[in-house]
Amino acid sequence: MACLHTSIHSLGCRNSSGGGARVWVADFEKDNTYTYGTNSVIEAFSGVTQSFYEMEMVAETIEFSQPLTADSAAGTIVYEQTLILSFLKMNAALNDLIRIFAEGHHQVIILDNNGNYFLIGEKSGLFVTEGSPGLGVALGDQNGAKLTLVGRSSILANEVNQTLTQFNLIS
Repeated sequence: MACLHTSIHSLGCRNSSGGGARVWVADFEKDNTYTYGTNSVIEAFSGVTQSFYEMEMVAETIEFSQPLTADSAAGTIVYEQTLILSFLKMNAALNDLIRIFAEGHHQVIILDNNGNYFLIGEKSGLFVTEGSPGLGVALGDQNGAKLTLVGRSSILANEVNQTLTQFNLIS
C-alpha cells in the first residue's frame, strides 16, 4: 500500500484552544472492538460496556501528548500517549485515588477545550509511571499530586463521536 497524501491540511480560522477540559477514567478492556467512521472517529464499539468516571480537575491542569518514535530500519511507528493530571488537596481520599491509579490498568476519555472527545489507551491501556503527591513548601505551592499515565500504541488516540452513548460517562 502506498502512503499517499490524499488531502490537504488547511490552517482554517484561529479558533483552537489547547489543553483538556474534562477527563473520565475506566479500567482497560482489551476485548472491546471499535467501529470507525470518517477520519477514524470511533462511531461504535462491541464488547464490555465500560463506565468511565469523571476526575474533577481545575482548569489548565490536564495535559495530553502523544509523540511518535519512528524506526526506519524496523519500519515501525510507536506513539507514546502521555496524560498528566494534577489533583488538589492532599488527604486520605486522594491517597486512595493515587493507590488505585498506581495499581490499575486504565483507559481515558478526554474532552479537549475545543469540544472534541478522544479515547486514550485504546489498544494497550495506560499505566501510572510517575507520581508526585506532596504538600509543597510555601503557602502558594500545590498541595496535592501530579500523576503521569503512559501507554505505548501503534495508533494515535482516536476521536470519539460525541453522540456515542455506549461509553457510560459518570460525572
